[in-house]
Amino acid sequence: MARKLLFFLTAIILLQLVPISQGQNIIPEVEIQCDQPAPIDVYPGATRTTIIYCSIQNSNPYNVKVEITYQGGVLVIAGPASVTVGAGSEITFQAAVRGELRQSVGSQVVSITSQVTEASGAPVSAITQPEEVKLLVVIKQFSRLRVEATESLVTMGVGNEIDLDFLVYNDGNGRDQFNLEISNKEDLEESGWSVLSPMSSVEIDSLSAPEKVRITLIAPPRISSNNFTVLGNGSHQQVFNLEFKATSEFSISNEGIANYQIAETSIKLIEPNDSLIARSLAFPNTIFSIFAICSAALFFNYSRFNTKSPTVATPNLHR
Repeated sequence: MARKLLFFLTAIILLQLVPISQGQNIIPEVEIQCDQPAPIDVYPGATRTTIIYCSIQNSNPYNVKVEITYQGGVLVIAGPASVTVGAGSEITFQAAVRGELRQSVGSQVVSITSQVTEASGAPVSAITQPEEVKLLVVIKQFSRLRVEATESLVTMGVGNEIDLDFLVYNDGNGRDQFNLEISNKEDLEESGWSVLSPMSSVEIDSLSAPEKVRITLIAPPRISSNNFTVLGNGSHQQVFNLEFKATSEFSISNEGIANYQIAETSIKLIEPNDSLIARSLAFPNTIFSIFAICSAALFFNYSRFNTKSPTVATPNLHR
């Protein structure tokens, strides 16, 4: 009963403000329009904010007060709580929408609702209806990754085989594919290494558990380079590095620049002293060969000396 009485009194006030001869609608209404906002960047360091630009058109011949409410779901949205629009005029306002840090890629519906609450100072909330505008706010995807070596330093002997494990993390906000490679594979192979990598790429969900990638190495049978050090026991040691590289495919396709990370494992390659001795004494035996050659030369010279015809002296006979 009270609501009907309020509606009746409000209508009387409006009839006094607007002559019926003008053919105007006695219920005050406004028109609200909003532009689609730009997508939101949520990578670390980004503002994580976008702006919604709106306008309210008042075609009534009197001033109106409009209250505005916002719904953003998981997004934070803020703007003016109310505006006053002059008769037959238009005003603009802005609403800021803010996302969370590393928020998952996707979209979120936000709504902006306006309602005329006063007309020329008179309360009209009882007879006006709220008007809602819905907009789609897009959360942009960004690439981010980490690569870790489970062992930073390993030691192995010549000719041996070893498995090296690396962890790839997707720290971006969307599922991504990471291309895998050994960036210095050619250098290792030129030094006699065999590098076996069964995986060329891997897909990982955002902020999920890391993917383990295993690389198999087979060491060369010997240290052939001069770039080695001699250990106290006489063994030779040479240090190599394996560079494991992971690159975000999303960054290549959408961000215009390759986003990659490299993790290194240092490898100490040891050639034992007994191996060096065995190699130096391997058949044909170097020392034995030299001794045999020298002995043969001496024997040959001695034989030539002993096989020369003897000189026979001719006696000098005097009669």
